[in-house]
Amino acid sequence: MLQTRKLLPGMKKRLPWRLSAPSRHQNPWLGIKIEKPADFKFAKLDAVWPDPTVVELEGPADVKATLEQCQIYPWQEAEKAVLGILAQLVPEGRREKAKMRGHDVFITDSGDGLKSAAAFFRGLADPVSRQED
Repeated sequence: MLQTRKLLPGMKKRLPWRLSAPSRHQNPWLGIKIEKPADFKFAKLDAVWPDPTVVELEGPADVKATLEQCQIYPWQEAEKAVLGILAQLVPEGRREKAKMRGHDVFITDSGDGLKSAAAFFRGLADPVSRQED
């Protein structure tokens, strides 16, 4: 059974996330929908500040995939800030830039293929996804 955080005033009886199906996580407040692979399970759904985790998945062989909401401050250059976050998550990773649904996506992969991270811009609070084997 999933435990959820207590409703706060102004939340109007809606939680910030829901499982709309056993394999689908939705966070309407962040505009995020995640469909998990069949061999993964939802592991961390209700983190609170200062933990940046939005949702975490656990898979076979201790593989973890985490979606985090990272802050970029107004005085920072957005692209440099995101690249700095990715460099911390995957030091010396191979970097590339792509487009996904009209957004710039920055991807970095480790040379051994055991770690990867990606980030896309949606304002000053940007989601970052990371995966570790």
